[in-house]
Order: sequence, then structure tokens, then C-alpha cells
Amino acid sequence: MEILENEWEVLTDEGWSDFSALKISETGSLIELKLEDSTLQCTIGHRVMTNVGWKEVQQLKPKDKCITYNGIKRVISVSLVEKTCKVYDLVGVKKNSRYFTNNVLSHNCDEFGHLKPNLAEEFIASVFPTISSSESSKLAIISTPNGLNHFHKLWCDAENSNNDFVPVTGHWTEHPKRNQEWADNQLKTLGEIKFRQEILVTFEGSSYTLIDGAKLASIPTIIPLFQKDKLEIFKQPEKNHSYSITVDVSRGRHQDYSAFSVIDITKMPYEVVATFKDNTITTLEFPHLIYNIARQYNNAFILVEINDLGEEVSNTLWHDYEYENLYFTSGNELSQLRGYPGIRTTSKVKSLGCSVLKDLVEKDQLIINSHRIIEELGIFVLTRKTYAADNSDINDDLCTTLWLFAWLTKQGIFQDITNNDLRLALTEKKQEYIDSTMTPFGFYDDGQNIIDKQKLDMEENKMIPEKDKYYLTSDQIELLNL
Repeated sequence: MEILENEWEVLTDEGWSDFSALKISETGSLIELKLEDSTLQCTIGHRVMTNVGWKEVQQLKPKDKCITYNGIKRVISVSLVEKTCKVYDLVGVKKNSRYFTNNVLSHNCDEFGHLKPNLAEEFIASVFPTISSSESSKLAIISTPNGLNHFHKLWCDAENSNNDFVPVTGHWTEHPKRNQEWADNQLKTLGEIKFRQEILVTFEGSSYTLIDGAKLASIPTIIPLFQKDKLEIFKQPEKNHSYSITVDVSRGRHQDYSAFSVIDITKMPYEVVATFKDNTITTLEFPHLIYNIARQYNNAFILVEINDLGEEVSNTLWHDYEYENLYFTSGNELSQLRGYPGIRTTSKVKSLGCSVLKDLVEKDQLIINSHRIIEELGIFVLTRKTYAADNSDINDDLCTTLWLFAWLTKQGIFQDITNNDLRLALTEKKQEYIDSTMTPFGFYDDGQNIIDKQKLDMEENKMIPEKDKYYLTSDQIELLNL
């Protein structure tokens, strides 16, 4: 890559503008964008202005509309061209960092808010240590909002004095050449959501998000008390509190993510107290992490989504770790006495979960705390007949754990089996059910003898009290831990 200084000007949508330099680099592939009256070859990540805001050319489809020097023009085709060639980018365009390239209004650099998540993390990791080690260095980040992403988190942290940035907003009314007529025209061109984002510089979720975009932007987040290896803990376990853990499992091949959320369900509003999200952990390692977290959070009840490899995780927790506080389901309904550990999600389960989640969040009955969840909810939109992430750079696995929890709250026995005061009574009820429906092999003592039914004195014979005994069946080794 080389940068050449210049004494030229470039045509922008605000007239001719100075720019600092010309950056020349090499690429192995291009996107060829054909419009009604022009053709543009550019890098895959090159951004152009459309009638709904800035978009990368690789995201465009035929019939989309781009802003050009000659007005709004329709996209004819978008194709990939494999060839090695030089590409040119203007650096430091004075008028809003945008200019016309082959008639198409383009952006000459990536604003921080438009960086992909991995690039933003790399930038922060590489630049921040250098800046902080110098007493005289200063860093200014200038960007328009672009959803509820990493830039939104920096902004919110600055507003809450959780970092050293000073939040400053530049409003269109401060520009001497802007008037209400101009703003009205921008509203017609961009639409309401993009207008609020690009012109009013407010943080917005995508269109048609499950949770209202304005509500999402107003939800406060907090800095984790503990953060390590993709685990974030926001609140420590509290004595006599009840917790639930909802789990979404991936294959652990750097594709989708395995995730869980720990939620305090002691009282309303419910509160997210810990999250985990990682795309490298395997199904052999994941149960151990879930088990340890559940034990720390007062033996939390666990619900695992088991459509794919989740069944392996759920069975490991139940059989290998002998963890009894698992939610069982039967026919996609919560069941205390029968069924299988975990939930097989269907469109009906997801639809109910999303509907309830919307109510919980918008009515302030669920405290989220986590910015990672806010970021996912910001791109969790209605696609066809269901909700899913509309951004390939951000997935929705933490959203999955939340709508699983929301579905859980609508189950009739949810409060009963997670209420500490009722656990003992329900355990006895479960034993009575076993007594009346299963053929007993006998009672189990301290591990040495199997005996007939009879009351034994615990102190003299050192046996388990009758109320704590359980029966064994031919297909079930244990029902409870000893």
C-alpha cells in the first residue's frame, strides 16, 4: 500500500472538496456493480449510499436503489470479479468523507461505528494500550451511529463515566447551510429509521426488530464484575435467591456459538446476572462449565435446547454429572414428573418465546445488563415467518437463550419447581408418584445393602430415613443424588 499526497479536488454531493491523499493498494477480488446508467468496480467492503442509507456493495441486490450524481438509480446486477489489481481510495475528503466514484456516491473510509466487530476489537486492542501509555496522546472517535454495536457501547460507557471518552453530538441544525426543507427531503429519501440514525444521530436497531429500537437504545448496561474466556458475570450469587440457566448449543467449529444466560428469577423483574458465548468450546467441555456455574448459582435449574447437539450436553449433565435440577419437557411443555431433559424447540415454542420476551423487555420486567445481548437484539428482526439475526457478522445465540427463558416463564409449574420454599414438598410429591406408578426393586441404603420396606432407626442402624429413600427401576439407575 502507498499513499500519495495531492493538490487536487474531488466532486462530492456538497460540491468540490479538498482531500489529503490517494491511497493505492492491491486486491485479489472485486465487486462489479451495474446501475441503470453506470458501472462501478470496487472492493467487496466498499460502501455506497442507497435510498436506505450506507451499504456495502456486497449486500446490494438487483432492484435496490443507489444515490448517484444523476439521482436515484436502480441496481441491475452485483457480481464478483476474481482478479488481482490495484484499487484507489481518497484519504481525508473534507466534506463528510464522501464523494462520487463513477457517478455513485461512495464513502472513502470506515467510520468506527461501521467497522465489523472483529475489526473494531482489533483496533481497540492495538491502539488503546499505545494511547494510554502516553501522557500527551489523545484519541477522538468520530462516527455516525450504526445500530447498537461496539460504538454504541463506547458511547454508553462514556455517558455513564465508565471510560475516559467525552460524548459530543453534532446536530444538523448546527450546520449553517442546513434548513428544515433539507431535513424534510432527507426524511423522504432515507425513511424514518435511517433518518434518525444518519441525520438525528440516534442509535437505532434494524428495521422490524423484535424489541422496539428506541426502547433498546434506552436500556442501560453495566460493566461485568468478572470477565474471562467469553464468560461475563454481572451479579454474584445471593443466598436464598433462585436462578435459571437457559442454554443454546453449537458444534464448536468456529461457526455458530454456544451460549447460556443465568437469570435471577427470585422476583420480578427478572435479571440477567451472567452470560457466556463462544464458538470454540466443544460439547465435551460445555457441560462442565454449565455444571460449575449452576452449582455456584444455588444449584440453578437448567433448560437446554436439544434440537441438535444440545441433547448430548443435556444427557451429560443428567447422567454423567448426575445434576438433578434440569427442566424436563414432554410434548413441548414443562413437566416435573416425566419426559426428557431439555426442550426440542419448534416454531410454536419460538413464537411464544419471542412474544413473551418482547413483553418482558418493553414492560421492564427483565433487566438485561449485558451489552452483548443488546447488540444481538438490535439485529434480531422478523425474516419471513420468524425472528433471526439480519447481520452475518453478529449471530443471535444469546437472543435464543432469552426467548427460551421467556417461553419458560409461561409454563404453569415454572414458579413452583424453582421456588426454594416448595422444592422439598415437590420432591416428596415426586417420590409419591414413583411409589404409585413404578415397580420397586427395594430401597437403597448407604451403599451396602438392599432391604425390604421397613422403618429403621437412623441413629442405631445408620440408614437413610424412609422419606429420603427412593426406588430403583430396571431402566433408571438414579432419580436423585445421594
